[in-house]
Amino acid sequence: MIKNYYFKTRLIDGSYPDTARLIPLEFDYELDINRADLLNAIDRVSLLLNEQNNIVKLDMSNEQVILSSYQQEIGSVEENLASSFYKGEPLTISFSCKYASDAIKSFSGDKIKILFTGEMKPFIVKDFDSDELLQLVLPVRTY
Repeated sequence: MIKNYYFKTRLIDGSYPDTARLIPLEFDYELDINRADLLNAIDRVSLLLNEQNNIVKLDMSNEQVILSSYQQEIGSVEENLASSFYKGEPLTISFSCKYASDAIKSFSGDKIKILFTGEMKPFIVKDFDSDELLQLVLPVRTY
């Protein structure tokens, strides 16, 4: 007991998932971007979304990087991320704006690096200059 607080723990049966298998070692696509610019863009494109549908789409090519969202009853929003640098073949990936935003907010540096292996594969968010912190974000299938 610590100052009228009780701590109670319990060991959960079973094995913890092997996270090393989820984290890719090689990446075919890379997006370098200012953390604040991406967070602000996510906030703007998610204005039309609700809790049930919070999916945004990232279209990347060497010419441009576009973040967009679509709500059937309201319309769509597109945000051109002109300050970003993308390396790789054209790629489109959809994900939850809430989960991606939470992952990006965990970094304190100005720039982040987002590494992709494919359209329907988890992607990695890392600090641009450091490998100390790593965030894994799962994509969402859209039709």
